[in-house]
Amino acid sequence: MFNIRITYLLYLNPQFAESNQDVYEVVCCSHCEIFQKQLESLNAKVDKLQRVVETQNAAIMDAIAGQKVATEQLVRQESQKAPVVKYFPICNISEMQQLENKITCDNRDVYETAISSILQFNLKNVTLVIRSDVINALNVDGSHGKVGLKSFKNFYHTLTGAIAKLPLKGLTPEESLRKALQFEKSKHFKKIYRQKTKMIL
Repeated sequence: MFNIRITYLLYLNPQFAESNQDVYEVVCCSHCEIFQKQLESLNAKVDKLQRVVETQNAAIMDAIAGQKVATEQLVRQESQKAPVVKYFPICNISEMQQLENKITCDNRDVYETAISSILQFNLKNVTLVIRSDVINALNVDGSHGKVGLKSFKNFYHTLTGAIAKLPLKGLTPEESLRKALQFEKSKHFKKIYRQKTKMIL
């Protein structure tokens, strides 16, 4: 509207252009400054948006890379887990010794994953790892004339490592293992008692 007014005045009175040239230049410069500030503000917003997009892209790429590594590790563990599952349940002390010799620092995580899978997040399934009669022949420390699980260092650390992966609260892996073995022994003795009672009757 202001520009139309100036054009109309110039048409009616050419002398207006000469006498008001300074005013016209000031108005134009003022508009240019406003436009320049708006342009600078827009550029700043675009730069900020670009930095946000670049940051998000970097985060997405990191997440994809991490997911790829996790997937590859899972595939590797699954492929390696299959052959070792055949060693369970352990049916006697001799088999436990053989397994002890097979476990190393390099493959311990594979055995841990296999045992965790066999337990199915429940230590009551410990007999799927160690047969009940073997459990009755041992304890954790080897006290009272029993075979000690701790004497099989590789297997013991693998077993407790697998237990550590289970969603158990309030107990250490060793405490959970002791409790699970004691529970299984109690079940075994109750079963024997019921069988004897039936024989007497």
